[in-house]
Amino acid sequence: MHRQSIILLAAFFLEISLFSISISPAFAIIYSTALKPGDVVMYRIFYQNNYYNSQMKVLSVVGTQVTVNFTDYPAPGVYFGNMWFDVFSGNTNSTSNVLFAVSPGLNVGDPVFNGNSTSILAEQPYPCGALSRPQVYTLFSRSDQSVHVSWDRSTGIMCEYEAYSSGTVILGFRLDSTSLWSSSSSDANGFATATEISAALGLPLVVIVLFVYFRRKRSKARSRKK
Repeated sequence: MHRQSIILLAAFFLEISLFSISISPAFAIIYSTALKPGDVVMYRIFYQNNYYNSQMKVLSVVGTQVTVNFTDYPAPGVYFGNMWFDVFSGNTNSTSNVLFAVSPGLNVGDPVFNGNSTSILAEQPYPCGALSRPQVYTLFSRSDQSVHVSWDRSTGIMCEYEAYSSGTVILGFRLDSTSLWSSSSSDANGFATATEISAALGLPLVVIVLFVYFRRKRSKARSRKK
């Protein structure tokens, strides 16, 4: 009996250990970057009722800090120059709300950055460049702006971005093509023009559903205009 009890006790602790190992990755978020020097992303930018093409090129990657250069390509008017961003801490040398990258592999509920109160609200496939890519989405407010943003889940690169002020889109980005997955896009459509948003948005789930709905509605509206 004593030997059987020891065997059962050992089996119990082994099971507990295996269970702990199996669930630990779900709680461990490893912030990193999939970007590397030389990576290029082409964005379609909406700014002050005008559309521009801008090239973002990765200049350097040091740990979790990524330095990029935004260049007008070819239209003048929107120039951001060099900026760096840390996908671990969220620190940046820019006052802009344009978060051009996050850590790849984030799940719903994960903080966008380490210790950050903003978390991933939803995940779903949506066009990013010429391909449908699994994306993670969030909403946040900063510097008197309400920001809707999505990132490609496997690379962390920003796919779409919309900054609102008083319910109107004042700045928008849409990924058009990138060397990250060697895709190109012939879609030259930009963002829809200023859109009024209800000030009575409620729960985060409702917000993200409306976010996706309005994006699709704008996409259909652009298609009808062709």
